[in-house]
Amino acid sequence: MKKTTYLGIRYFSSVSILFLLIFLIGTLKANNGVHPAKPKTDSPSSTENVVCEITCSGDMTMNLNPGECSIVVNYSVTTTGDCMNAIPVQTEGLPSGAQFPIGVTHNTFNLDLPPLGSPDGDISCSFDVTVNEFAFPTNQLNCNGFIQVSLDQNCGACVTAAEVLQGGPYHCYDYYTTQFDKVPPFGDGPWVSACATAADVGKEYAVRALDPVTQNFCYGTISIQDKLKPTIQCNPITILCNQDPNLNAEPAPGYSGNEQICFDNLSDVIGESGPPTPDVKSYDFDFSYLPSGAIVQDVNCRIKLT
Repeated sequence: MKKTTYLGIRYFSSVSILFLLIFLIGTLKANNGVHPAKPKTDSPSSTENVVCEITCSGDMTMNLNPGECSIVVNYSVTTTGDCMNAIPVQTEGLPSGAQFPIGVTHNTFNLDLPPLGSPDGDISCSFDVTVNEFAFPTNQLNCNGFIQVSLDQNCGACVTAAEVLQGGPYHCYDYYTTQFDKVPPFGDGPWVSACATAADVGKEYAVRALDPVTQNFCYGTISIQDKLKPTIQCNPITILCNQDPNLNAEPAPGYSGNEQICFDNLSDVIGESGPPTPDVKSYDFDFSYLPSGAIVQDVNCRIKLT
């Protein structure tokens, strides 16, 4: 019997060979937020053979209302495909939910894919958030006639144009300059920074809002007050059942806050003793309304002589 042997030869066209060579020697490089997927090693439903993509929100434009200087902007960044558990990292801009200021904020998110730390594995996406100031503010300024401001726990307070101005519509309130006139007659200057301290408590000044470009301004009266209630701290004490509680008695808790007692219209004569003998004047300050055992930690005394 004649035996016939068949020799199989696999044929590659020149095009197929060229494609194979390009695939083997080519570099895996991602562009425009797309990264080549690694070979599929899982079931047919696996996403490991799907290219990784990162998608940012598109460019956004926000228009502010009168007086506003920023706006909360929410956006999303998503990934699809086989991204190998990589997490997008923001490298530019502000996070979603932040206050975006007037102007253009450029936001960029990066996804670091293998080889880690190498630009060859990175894909990214970017978008801009444009915040426009209110388009038609008035140049005519109107101030509140009377304003009260209370100092904070640090004995300070700065007044903003949002507190001084009324009416509108206005620019972003940060656009305006606020100032005090502390020297009577009030309203003609000199104008100083509109920040108050403990030395200003109980006083009234002129306060103005100034347009730095047009130099238009308006002014009213401001009263500086200290309405912040003091706080009391109670310290816990632990003793044994057979222990005398007086042995571990702690000082009364500190009493924090500004306590002010002022004597007005005093007519005491000073200087009768003559030098070098000093004049001694005694005044009693009643702090009986403080908690029992309260400790006075700091005392400041201010005297005005006329």
